[in-house]
Amino acid sequence: MPSVPRSPGPSFPVPLDGEPDRGLSRWLWLVKWPPALPHVVDLFPSSCSFGSFLAPCGTRPARLPVAGAAAAVLYAVLVRPRLLRCGATREEAGRTLPGDDLVPGARSRTTMAATLPAPPVRVWPWPAQMGCDRAGWYSRDRLDNGGRPSAATLVPRWQDLAEGDRLYSVPGGRAWFTAAVVDPPRTLVLHACLSLPSGVPFDPAGPRPRAWTEGVWGFHLEPLPGGRTRLLVRTVGRDEPRLPMRPVSVLFGEPAHLVMQRRQFRNLRARVEPGAD
Repeated sequence: MPSVPRSPGPSFPVPLDGEPDRGLSRWLWLVKWPPALPHVVDLFPSSCSFGSFLAPCGTRPARLPVAGAAAAVLYAVLVRPRLLRCGATREEAGRTLPGDDLVPGARSRTTMAATLPAPPVRVWPWPAQMGCDRAGWYSRDRLDNGGRPSAATLVPRWQDLAEGDRLYSVPGGRAWFTAAVVDPPRTLVLHACLSLPSGVPFDPAGPRPRAWTEGVWGFHLEPLPGGRTRLLVRTVGRDEPRLPMRPVSVLFGEPAHLVMQRRQFRNLRARVEPGAD
């Protein structure tokens, strides 16, 4: 069997300042399985072929299904539990937070956290003005804001957020979040119900489409000594039908949320740092 061409090694997320890494970066490349499989070969002598990376050179090649099963176990045991609570402690991940009960029969939950160098009263105005039709999402603007840069200043007309308001999740307003809980400066919970594959919102009180996704995205601000804020971000969701949607959520949705949420934490920190205004 011919050797697999070498490709650049995977990139690892850099831990945010002051946040525990807990070894996540050592294993996150498995999120990209199976595309990451060729990188494993780089750990072995060049004379070893792709099929023999689990066995010494010159011995019978290991079968790919065995490698896939091993990677799946490693991901489930070592990677996914850390991914679902990146930056958060076990105690924080185990809390019940406002908005957790908005998705009946929820099957997924993540809790990510960061410490920001400003009190909640200074942090709150930034998430309060989020939305594609407002300040953006402070993450990767090319992916979630139509390429328009997220606001770098506070805009007074975007500060009157109330429960029931819509925050566009895509440019043009084809889909949106509904502000389900607005309790400044402590809690903001956004709720979305989308039919699949169209991505068109539906009313959760009415009939549901054959395929759909429902979730909440909650921002919980807690004061810390020294005028700082502990920001907990909780997502809770459910996708139907479960069988085809579950692998998509685990292999793509959860890693994508990790990447986007970490970028949002970093950008929020930059905006609330003393002197940033």
